[in-house]
Amino acid sequence: MTLAAALLLGGLFSFAVGAGIPTLWRPASLIPEVWRAAPQRYLELIAYHRRSWAWINGFMIAAVVLNAAGLAVLAALAGRPALIAGAVGYGIASVFWIVVASYRNTVSVWAAGEVAATNRLPGAFPALDRWIGMSFQLYTAIGHGSQAAVGAGLVQTALVPNWVAWVAILVGVAGFLSQLPGFSRIPGLQAFFIPIVMHVPPAFIGISLLAG
Repeated sequence: MTLAAALLLGGLFSFAVGAGIPTLWRPASLIPEVWRAAPQRYLELIAYHRRSWAWINGFMIAAVVLNAAGLAVLAALAGRPALIAGAVGYGIASVFWIVVASYRNTVSVWAAGEVAATNRLPGAFPALDRWIGMSFQLYTAIGHGSQAAVGAGLVQTALVPNWVAWVAILVGVAGFLSQLPGFSRIPGLQAFFIPIVMHVPPAFIGISLLAG
């Protein structure tokens, strides 16, 4: 269980490092500008910080790989069908996040170069950005739904306290609903558009496994 815990905690740590790197671009900012900027400003920031942008997305890809590996180890050790299904589901979801991060490291970097050269947003970029937004929604829906299944599997074991399993279930269900039409505007569900939220329940599970 120590390996599963280390992998799950490593996922949160890796994502937090990646998400926090842009604070070095402008140390006075608590919420990095790049995560809330309009498209042209977003691309200008990428153009100016290309090397660290690559590191950001590398850490974020590593985070989902660590999460997927941790859930796979946990499922193999516990052997509960719901936990196995959740681990498989998250493995599928992680592919969509890798697509998103790879897009940021290729298409977004290309568009950033165009903005730097012409001071104009490439005409194709808004459409491409909408497409990658669908990949993010699939990652969020499938990933959170899978973690709800992991929680359901953990309820049937003594590996973690029941409240930890229920945190995974409730956060997972809420995250899944946040991506369905008609639910995204419900107050509070917008928080699930912040991708680090995906790594919080696994980290709780990891801490509980170490504490147990």
